[in-house]
Amino acid sequence: SFIKIEKWQSFSKETLHIKNLLSLYILSLLTFVFKFTSFYFVLPKSLSISFLESFFASSAGDLTTILPIHGIAGIGTYEGGFAGVLIFLGVDKETAFLASVFVHIFILVSSFLIATFSYFFIRDSFKS
Repeated sequence: SFIKIEKWQSFSKETLHIKNLLSLYILSLLTFVFKFTSFYFVLPKSLSISFLESFFASSAGDLTTILPIHGIAGIGTYEGGFAGVLIFLGVDKETAFLASVFVHIFILVSSFLIATFSYFFIRDSFKS
């Protein structure tokens, strides 16, 4: 096998403690809460979408990332999941689509900015 039994046993004894797993779980939950909260604040108030509607729509948009069919940068599939939940919750189609585009543009732009910053930061830290 690729992983030797001894290495796996050592890893599980040293790393896989309930404290480590619980802290990872809590950090994951906090990441999702902050992410979905930021999506709510990005949406224009004129769209009048509640926090819970935004939360459920963001969850559906994130779930579309596991689909086997995916557009470039998730364009189309993310909006479909996000807007689909909003329409299901009673938000009109135009508002739902506009909200999904706002959130997806925010995701793409912020990801680009973070990646660019990280690239220059990491590149400079490895120079000798």
